[in-house]
Formats: sequence, structure tokens, C-alpha cells
Amino acid sequence: MIIWNFQSQDAQFTRQVAIKTLIAGLALIGLGMLIIAVPQLVVIPLAILFFIVGFFCLTSAWRLFWATQGTSTKSSSEEYEDANYREIP
Repeated sequence: MIIWNFQSQDAQFTRQVAIKTLIAGLALIGLGMLIIAVPQLVVIPLAILFFIVGFFCLTSAWRLFWATQGTSTKSSSEEYEDANYREIP
């Protein structure tokens, strides 16, 4: 058996955490029951959300890819300057 022992100096903070945990638990149980009762009602909006997030990731990756194409680094021996042989005035 697990014994839960919460000791906090701020009773209001503990009460707020308990309320938020209760709300999250009820929301998850409700979502689970909704999925069991009417799966199409929940699956379609989630699929739309996944498509939107997926397209956002694709467009971000595409923009980053094209941004790096313009700034390609060409290292040649003519542009390289060694600090050991540079004359300091």
C-alpha cells in the first residue's frame, strides 16, 4: 500500500494543485468515455489537428531548408587566414 504524505506550508497552493489534478483526471476520463461512445466524433477533429501540425512542420522544414541553401559555406584555402602567421600592427 502506498501512503501519500503531502506537507506544504501553503494550504492554498495544495488545494489549487488538487483541483487542477481533479479537473485533468475528469477530463481524461470523459475523453476516454467519449472515444468509446462516439469514436468518429473524436477521431476526425484529432486527425484534422494532426494534419495541421504536420503541415506546419513541413512548411517550417521547407523554409529552413531554403534558408540554408542561400548561405552555403564554401571553404577554400585562399580565404583561410591562420592567426599564427598574421602580422599584428
